Amino acid sequence: MTPLTEIVLQSVAARPFADAGAIQQFQHALQKAIENSGGTEVVALLVVSLNRSDRIPSVLDDPAALNVTRQLQDRLGSMLRESDQYLLIHGDELWLMLPGLQIQAVATLAVNRLLALLQEAFLHEERTVFFHPVVGLAVAPQNAIDAIDLLRAADRALQAAQRGNIPYAMSDAKLGQPGLPDNLEAKIKQVLKDNDLTVAYQPKIDLRTGRVASVEALVRWPLEDSHYVPPMLLIETAERYGLIGALTSHVLNNVLRERNVWLQEGLDIQVWINLSALSLADQTFPQRLLQTLEVWNTAPSAIGLEITESGLIRDINQTVGILMEFQRLGFEMAIDDFGTGYSSLAYLRRFPITELKIDRMFVHNMVYSKPDHEIVRSIIDLAHNFGLKVVAEGAEDEVTLAQLMHLDCDMVQGYVHTKPMAAHTLAAWIKAFEEKPPVRPYS
Repeated sequence: MTPLTEIVLQSVAARPFADAGAIQQFQHALQKAIENSGGTEVVALLVVSLNRSDRIPSVLDDPAALNVTRQLQDRLGSMLRESDQYLLIHGDELWLMLPGLQIQAVATLAVNRLLALLQEAFLHEERTVFFHPVVGLAVAPQNAIDAIDLLRAADRALQAAQRGNIPYAMSDAKLGQPGLPDNLEAKIKQVLKDNDLTVAYQPKIDLRTGRVASVEALVRWPLEDSHYVPPMLLIETAERYGLIGALTSHVLNNVLRERNVWLQEGLDIQVWINLSALSLADQTFPQRLLQTLEVWNTAPSAIGLEITESGLIRDINQTVGILMEFQRLGFEMAIDDFGTGYSSLAYLRRFPITELKIDRMFVHNMVYSKPDHEIVRSIIDLAHNFGLKVVAEGAEDEVTLAQLMHLDCDMVQGYVHTKPMAAHTLAAWIKAFEEKPPVRPYS
């Protein structure tokens, strides 16, 4: 399934289990994934006790047991994304890394799917082998920011699940990162009270016109504070302590205030904000959002709402109702990080959305990875078949940009054009960008 697994199979031809070198490579890949997440994405680690009914034969290289192990690899391959990596430590233990998740809930979805996949019987000639899996789950940056610490946290969660005789457990370890506030809940309350959180803006570039179509608002902990908090940790802490409503209100009011300044500078542009899945559980939220816009004399069409794929599937019927109300009020909506949710596409037709955003992990590797290239192409074709526009996140070079144009992608965000920027620099940047367009053609 993964390059790492291929290395294991090549180096240990007789048995597809890890040696010391493969374990070290896995740990290195895990550390790199944590570092690449930049604190804005979740890296999940699953330590799985397989509890095979043929445990002793599997350890002794029994041919039937090895055949079952190969079947296990096939099942894992059917579930995992190209960026996911797994390692069979021995016949009874599996490590699985899921990078680039937008929220921790996606990891829980993956755990449940893995449990369902492993609990089906494995067959070899006259033998039937059953697994009774137990999973320990830990995530970065919430539980750790180091690969070894994350492995320890997942292993402790596995032990807790085994003690409790339950299918899986999540690590309850808290991030011990030097420099972070001891009481993050209180710190968030204080920065909200002091109006100290900032918002950065990343443009979405229309690949047909070469112009800026809109911008996305991204919340940031104040950089002058010595206690820098990654955005993902900020958001998940706000959700955990019931502060996400206040955080969303803070971001929205900052966006509307700064947008009014842009209007005075002659810039009238749509701004997309990210909504927590918890907001979709609040029936009063659409009207409160509308009331805030009325205070700032702003039409709903000026604001786009981005919701993660995993957030949409928590309660389908309620979600559809909330989204229909947003549509009735005049808001545009997009599914963010599409392709990462381990979920069916069957619900897509039910959501009144206008855009799909392809997750950066597919875009980032599409030039070098044929599977990722095909995923991007398939999502673009799927979206266009539904009459939706497509935004590709994470384009960092000209080659990726050219491939996205060739695939008829509508819009792109990424460092190939610019990093997220402060509000006071946006109008001047857009003016300069559109007055001096890139040399490459956009059509």
